[in-house]
Amino acid sequence: MAITGLTRLNVKQLLTSTIWNSLIDVLEAKFSSGVNQNDLTWPVLAKGDIDFQQQSYTIKGLRTFWKVINASEYATLDAAIAAAPSGGAVFIPPNTTISANNVSIASSNVTVFGAGPTSVIKITAAATGPLLTTATSGLSDIVLMNLMLDGTGAGAGAIGVSAKRITRFVMVNVVMKAFTGDFIVLTNGGVAGQSCADVYLSNIYCTGGSDNHLFVDDVSGLIINGFASKSATGDAISMVPPSSANLIQDILIANMRVQSGGAKGIRIIGSGAAGIDAHSRIKLSNCHVVSCTGLPYELGNTAALLKDVQAVNCFAPASLSDAMRVATNRGEVVSCHLPAATSDGIDITNSVDLWVHGNNCQDAGAYGINATSTTDCTVTGNNLRDTGGVNRTTSTNLRAVENVGDEGATVSNTFTDVASYIRTATGDFGFSHTIPGGTLRLGDALRITVNGVSGIGTVELRIGGLGFGTFVTDTTADSETVFTIRVGTDVGGTGGIARQTRDDDLARVSTTSQVIAWSTDKAITFQCTAYTSGSITLNRIFVELLGAK
Repeated sequence: MAITGLTRLNVKQLLTSTIWNSLIDVLEAKFSSGVNQNDLTWPVLAKGDIDFQQQSYTIKGLRTFWKVINASEYATLDAAIAAAPSGGAVFIPPNTTISANNVSIASSNVTVFGAGPTSVIKITAAATGPLLTTATSGLSDIVLMNLMLDGTGAGAGAIGVSAKRITRFVMVNVVMKAFTGDFIVLTNGGVAGQSCADVYLSNIYCTGGSDNHLFVDDVSGLIINGFASKSATGDAISMVPPSSANLIQDILIANMRVQSGGAKGIRIIGSGAAGIDAHSRIKLSNCHVVSCTGLPYELGNTAALLKDVQAVNCFAPASLSDAMRVATNRGEVVSCHLPAATSDGIDITNSVDLWVHGNNCQDAGAYGINATSTTDCTVTGNNLRDTGGVNRTTSTNLRAVENVGDEGATVSNTFTDVASYIRTATGDFGFSHTIPGGTLRLGDALRITVNGVSGIGTVELRIGGLGFGTFVTDTTADSETVFTIRVGTDVGGTGGIARQTRDDDLARVSTTSQVIAWSTDKAITFQCTAYTSGSITLNRIFVELLGAK
């Protein structure tokens, strides 16, 4: 600090009272008027603590501190970001609004951060956007955090944040509103496969606007944890690869809420009918979609399958279409609450090797689960009460069992026929029950119980038109005969068979084993035939699938 106006003494000059008083006057005047920028020369070399006595002070005119750029001290946000060195940061102070448009981040290792929703970057009027964008040269380690990004409804198709071909891109604690284009875009550098990679979006709140809240066409490695979307005109999340070269890969979406969307909730599709690695490894967990005008969840479709998909604990009540559509090569849908859909609860058309279990799809307007044209899928343990059950049309090797509300269509839980069948001469009783092809798997066990039997004669259980086992009736009413069937392979390994093992409490089975050649993709029909000259009555027949043993 330099102080002017002090009297200088010559060698051996006496320090008189006049000179001393002049020195005191100058010092007092300086401390009365304060220290200004002309009095300080940087860097300040003094060491020690500065005690502000718990008072509040504002530092004015400070542009850079520890590589942190104070954006409010620059004419434009572009200039502030351009001034940030690699490894530096740009700070938007609290209670500060900065107007900007098409601001480009051209260096790696840059953070733009604020102090919360009062740190605002607002798009300029009639802007074309994006508000913030990254260079296409393959940047890395860009962070946006603790900000409000305001689209103000300005311009047409003005994007909020456009991340292009970036590695390790992070957005945390960001509020976005009223953009006329997509709020967040993850895309490539103009060449398919030059994808964004290792992207993390957390605690993002998007509201209003004229398009999608998140649009992705090329990304490998994306975690979304805590994303709230309200009143989107487009999809809340739309991941649509334009070709098989674009990646939609290694995606985790957790703890997301979508409310009052104008289109679909979470939409992720592939680009072809096969389901390929480029569009694979996708998981949804604890997602909540309410009041969307379109499909709440679309994970692939019949022309654009995904691969290796899992949806767990997802929620979408009273949807205005199907609640969930999944088209994938391998996957699982489990523990989802999807009741009262206008159409199907879960549509898995064209899926391959998909396991759908433990979901609540009751009160759907059409099928609880639509399994049309599926291959090797398993649908089990779902609540399909008051729906059309499972649609099995043109499915191959579909295993649909133990679904509440689907008992009349298959051997789910227990098929019961309580009619009374009477034969007074040799012939079929008229009882017949068919298990659809693909329901049974190797290792399964079936139990057929014939009870309420009275009269004298011989009754034969027939499977697929072939005799399977007989029992002799007597005059005792309400007797019971049990047949147990296991599904295995024949000795030559040429196909599935049904085989009876001795399992009869009343020891009425006259044969110890039967083997019938049969393929698991074929339907199997049970019948009973009487051989008698008297009268035989069958009162109740049960067919139970016991599951794999």
